Amino acid sequence: MVRERLRDPRADDARADDAVPDAARSRRPRAGGRPRVTSPERRRPTAFCATVTFSSAIVISALATGAQAVHAVDVDGDGDVDALSASSNDDTVAWYENDGAQSFTERIITTLADGVLTVYAIDVDGDGDVDALAGSSYDYTVAWHENDGSQSFTKRVITTNAEQDSSQFAFGIFAIDVDWDGDVDALSASVGADLVAWYENDGSQSFAARVITTERDYPVGIFAFDVDGDGDVDALSTSSSDDTVAWYENDGYQSFTAFAITSSLGYAYDVFAIDVDADGDADVLAAGPTYDTAAWYENDGSASFAERVITSLADDGAGKG
Repeated sequence: MVRERLRDPRADDARADDAVPDAARSRRPRAGGRPRVTSPERRRPTAFCATVTFSSAIVISALATGAQAVHAVDVDGDGDVDALSASSNDDTVAWYENDGAQSFTERIITTLADGVLTVYAIDVDGDGDVDALAGSSYDYTVAWHENDGSQSFTKRVITTNAEQDSSQFAFGIFAIDVDWDGDVDALSASVGADLVAWYENDGSQSFAARVITTERDYPVGIFAFDVDGDGDVDALSTSSSDDTVAWYENDGYQSFTAFAITSSLGYAYDVFAIDVDADGDADVLAAGPTYDTAAWYENDGSASFAERVITSLADDGAGKG
C-alpha cells in the first residue's frame, strides 16, 4: 500500500525526530510497542572517495548478445569477485568465473529468460551460497535461480504476468529483507504497469506481490535502503517518462509513502543510495541519459535533497548493474 504525497524536496518539512539523538532513536518503540533496534549489520555503509586511475577496459565476454545488465559478486565462494550478465537478444543469464587472476570463464545460468533485462545476485534461500535473480520482458517474469552450492542453477518463478500480479515487463530488480523477518524479499520496477512492487518471501521462497505504487510513469530503476535512518528498509525508484527519482518511506509495517527527490532528471534511469558525504545520512545517486547526467542528491538529514551534478558528460548516462 502506498500513500502518494510527492513533495518539493526543497520544502522545509522539519521532523520531530530531528530532535531525537541517534542512540535514542534506534531504541525508540514503534507504534504498538515493538522496539526497533538498529543492529550492526543494518548500519548504513559510507562511501569514502579517493582519486582512482583505471586501466583500459578488460573484456570479460564479447558473447553476451544484447547485454543489458551486469552485477558483480563472489558467485562460487572462492574469495574472488565474479561477474553476472543479462543479455536480451540471446535470452541468457550467465556468470563469469574469475580464476583469481581476472581471467573469466562463462558459465550459463539459463538461456530461457525471454528478453531478459536485469540481473541481481544474493543468497535468496539462506543456504549459504549465491543465487541469481532476473527479470525478463517477453515472458513477463521475475525469477530466481537456485544455486545448489556447486553453481548449478534451477529456475524458481517469483511472479509472472499470467498470474496477474505485478511483474509486467520488469525492467529493474533488487533483493533485500524488506520486512526484516530474516529472509530475502524481492523488489521490481515494471514499466508495463507503471508499478513499483515488492515480493514478500514467506521463508520458504514462496513470494506474494505487494504494491508500493502504480503512480510512476515508466519506472525502470529500483533500489532499497534505509533512507531516513529509522531502522527499516525504504524503496527508491527512477521513472523515465516523468523524469522522477523518488523514495518511498516505510512506516515499519511496509506501508509506503512516496516522496519526490527530483522530477527533472531527464529520462531518469538508474538509482543507488549510500552516504556520499560521510555525514551520517543516506544520499541518493541517479543517472539520466537525456542530459548525459549523473548526479547525487545530498540529504540534509531530514530526507530533503539537494542536487549535486557529478557530470553532464556521461554520454547516454544510463547504467544497470
